[in-house]
Amino acid sequence: MREYRIHDAPVNCISFCTWDPYKLFTTSHDGSVRCGDMVKRTFDVIYKKDWKGQNKYGMSHTTWHTEFERNLLIGSGSGHVDMIDIRTPDQIINTAWCHERSVRTVQCHPLEKHHFLTSSGIGEVSLWDIRNMTDKSINPILQFEHPKSLTSAFFSASGTKMVSTCNDDNIRIFNTDTLSSSATKPIKIIPHNNHTGRWLSVFKAKWNPGRDNEFFIGSMITPKRIQVYNCTGNVLHNLTSTEMTTYCPVIEVHPTQAIYVGGNGSGRLHIFSTKEQLT
Repeated sequence: MREYRIHDAPVNCISFCTWDPYKLFTTSHDGSVRCGDMVKRTFDVIYKKDWKGQNKYGMSHTTWHTEFERNLLIGSGSGHVDMIDIRTPDQIINTAWCHERSVRTVQCHPLEKHHFLTSSGIGEVSLWDIRNMTDKSINPILQFEHPKSLTSAFFSASGTKMVSTCNDDNIRIFNTDTLSSSATKPIKIIPHNNHTGRWLSVFKAKWNPGRDNEFFIGSMITPKRIQVYNCTGNVLHNLTSTEMTTYCPVIEVHPTQAIYVGGNGSGRLHIFSTKEQLT
């Protein structure tokens, strides 16, 4: 095991590069995005905001990233989404002011890559067109209204469903098979305690890779557990262990194998495996 201390504040988002498996992207509250080279064992800054408030949008921090072809879309605390070319780092290609407050998550549509989804701190989940990004605010294609601030919103594997987690203590499922106004009304609202408190990361639902009807999420229920839901709101599985003494807000699922990982506020990982993929 190797440990790299590359950021000056919490890391919000980590992902392996889709076109180079030896590269790793990290986004941190310190206002930077780094690209790690697992062969060279280096982490280069490819994007940087002055998170102490000297940038033209005022005080900001980076919150999330997503890949678009060989570009990154990067969400920030100022409500902006910036686009950079990974091959020519530290140079913003396009930017868009999407929300009045922080962008919590950003994700490109799995199939229609020119569309991207954002969740915000003001009760908005919005769908945008990358081709309309300018220095000014752009108009969303669709808006999925929520009564309180969001912690996340993500498309399923094929983009036919979207799940959001909101601070009104609900999970919402949307049918996004067709990206029209009919998609903005939830097809299911699932009560779920999303208040993790001051010292824990917020809950974010994680879709089961390759599927459109199951997702994982941490739980405040005792005994501590990770829950697997379907889109009708039924709990399919509870992943729990006597060794799990704290809640697990951070979840990752192996893309091809039946391995499920939960991370907690104590720096521990709980790894579960099953003979077959959970269904």
